Amino acid sequence: MHDPSNANGASPQDIELPDGVFPPMPGYTHEDLLEVVNTPVEAFLEALHADPGFIRETSIALVTHLWADLQRMGVEYQISTWYQTPYEHPDTRARNISSMALQLGGFAAQSAFESLQGSPLMNEGEDLVNAFTDKAAWGIHDHIVKLNDETLIKPEELMGKKAVLLREQYSDHVSTPFKLTPNVLPPMAGYTLDDLLGAALTALEAYTQKRGIDRSLIDDSLAAVKSRLTKSLNKNGIPGLIAFYHLQPLADPALRTRNISDLAETAGGVAAEAAADALQDSPLQEQGDAFCCGFFDTASDAIQQHILQLNGASANAH
Repeated sequence: MHDPSNANGASPQDIELPDGVFPPMPGYTHEDLLEVVNTPVEAFLEALHADPGFIRETSIALVTHLWADLQRMGVEYQISTWYQTPYEHPDTRARNISSMALQLGGFAAQSAFESLQGSPLMNEGEDLVNAFTDKAAWGIHDHIVKLNDETLIKPEELMGKKAVLLREQYSDHVSTPFKLTPNVLPPMAGYTLDDLLGAALTALEAYTQKRGIDRSLIDDSLAAVKSRLTKSLNKNGIPGLIAFYHLQPLADPALRTRNISDLAETAGGVAAEAAADALQDSPLQEQGDAFCCGFFDTASDAIQQHILQLNGASANAH
């Protein structure tokens, strides 16, 4: 059986994780994700009455490619962290899980496509290839969005013995990495917590000054926003995720651009919620709904635009 340990024999439970990063959850380890992708793909090939030997070869190629990609991205840590991070607003968790499911679905589709290089299936037409990659994409997507079902108490119950059997069947074809550690990076210069706070607070200061708000009230409001936003950005791990998504080595630059765009939108939502919380019981509410909505949007847009600058940097780097 494949033993998920590193070269020194350490298991994931023995690894000292960075602050805010959670260990893999039962039912959502890399091996579990291999199973939820491989099962529908094998069923698809069987429905085509493909030769059993060919099905096995195709499965081995898929598992090998996907295993390497999952390990490189530290996906099991991402899923666990996004799910178990404490959120002030439950809707934020649901939105993050749904967004991550879509991203990882696309990730699985790309990995499945790459696994077909040199396969006779590539000669069977674009529709068949797309159907193959779609099975992989929706397999992982549908499994992850189950986390948004609040009736599920024990994630490990989602998986039976299939994952264990898969480990045994393909143990000779997947190798452990040299270091089984989460791919979490420290915040980058220009995108630290202080930088994100600076972007939001500078924009909010200009917004309130333009509308003739009293200076003391501006200072009090900005202090409240800073406190709320600091807590929210840290809870969601936004500075670390920016570095993760920007610096992650990816074969497809478009995937990095899409990841950064999605993260910018998520971070913008975090900023808007923090700004809304900061205005609770604030005299600024007397300025009316239009003012308050503009205040929230300003915080959100400032964070989003600051993060989206990385897409321009990525384009210039390539």
